[in-house]
Amino acid sequence: MMPFPSLTELPDFISDEIAQVWLDPWGLRFIFSSKIEFYVENRMEHVEADGTLWLYDCQAQKKAPIVLQRLLYQKITSLNREDLCLTFSFENGARLSIYSEIGQYESGHISTPTGAFTVF
Repeated sequence: MMPFPSLTELPDFISDEIAQVWLDPWGLRFIFSSKIEFYVENRMEHVEADGTLWLYDCQAQKKAPIVLQRLLYQKITSLNREDLCLTFSFENGARLSIYSEIGQYESGHISTPTGAFTVF
């Protein structure tokens, strides 16, 4: 739908951890230890510390396997933002990149325990 918000507008993910991953028919929900929820409806890529690449498209008819459980309770060490890509780096050396698209449909949303809601 639109680019990601600036780093100053995003919740503070540094030192947070993914506590749960929910698979839905058309998306993935990441629930963080801080209770931030990040819902992805587009595509993402997970790169493990050894360079193994896992691509996942939430809208694909045949979805690829994922191993996101390997990211559970790994501290986030940095966050890199581009207009259409948000990349989380983890203490174990893995990276998770979430992609947005410009168009009429949302690519996902972020909600916080304080009630803030951001659509991207």
